[in-house]
Amino acid sequence: MKNNLRHYEFLRQIKKIRKPAAFAVVGEEQFLKDKVTEAILQKYSSNNNEFDLHSFYGDEANGLQIVEELETLPFMAKYKIVLLKNYHQLNAKEKSYLASYLENPYNSSIFILTTDKLDKRQKVDKIVAQKALNVICKKPYGPIDIERWLEAELRSRNKSMDRQGVQFFSSRIDLDFLVAANELEKLIIFTKDAQHISYLEVKECLGRSRVNDIFELQKALGQKKLSLTFKILENMMQNESSAVFIVTMLTRFFTQLWKINSLRAQNFSDSDISQRYLPEIYYKFRSEYLQAANNFNMSKIKHIFSLLLQADIDLKSLNMSETIILELLFYKILND
Repeated sequence: MKNNLRHYEFLRQIKKIRKPAAFAVVGEEQFLKDKVTEAILQKYSSNNNEFDLHSFYGDEANGLQIVEELETLPFMAKYKIVLLKNYHQLNAKEKSYLASYLENPYNSSIFILTTDKLDKRQKVDKIVAQKALNVICKKPYGPIDIERWLEAELRSRNKSMDRQGVQFFSSRIDLDFLVAANELEKLIIFTKDAQHISYLEVKECLGRSRVNDIFELQKALGQKKLSLTFKILENMMQNESSAVFIVTMLTRFFTQLWKINSLRAQNFSDSDISQRYLPEIYYKFRSEYLQAANNFNMSKIKHIFSLLLQADIDLKSLNMSETIILELLFYKILND
């Protein structure tokens, strides 16, 4: 097995890959790094991972402390898992401890490090690159990268798609894995979680409206701009966006705002929340969520959840304009 794999190669082969000295998840594409890290954790972690999973962050980690965890036997699981995020932020001295460990790693430990880059001109980084299995997470350069990502994602979900549908999806999506992931979620909702997705379904769903619209709608709501919210909604409904899909996505949005405010109530800083507790949100958008959370306290969000539930019921049961139901929903969210 070669020790450099592109993310799609790794995800396709992960079940057959033997445990290396370490996993180095390398690249500036945070969405893919999160995806690969999650796959590794799913393979090696157990239900009792509270005691045997330890996370560190490069901007504050101590190399000796990381090695100490790696050399400690697992308590209730087969493996002790140590996750180091942002390895590139470690200084040379702290990195040297990790390089020394990799010369003689413990079989009972799983070491995962994520980093924007490994500079092989530096001795320590060169050792890490040689000893670890390097999973490369690059930004997409063309539709073929989106296509490879889509095929791997469908395979992981036990779903299939017509070849023509895969090509249509890949050619229509912006060169951004986050956008592609959100479009796929929309497609799955549109097809009611069907096991097979046809070309006609892909064409119909992707032709309705751009996925960016839902994020523009969330942003307008988060900023409490009612007139802009209504304007975006009007454009979306004219393009035949699914009202149920809008409610589903907004429920996810306000769930994240609830999570942020809950963590703030426990005295976590916004920096900690952004770096450690919002893996579901692409890093470029996390500041927008933090700002939106300032406008909705937990009591208000609890009320919003009840409004979203009622809107979902109304959309599925009332013979009323979907646009009117959503306009009433947004008015209540921003004015009740």
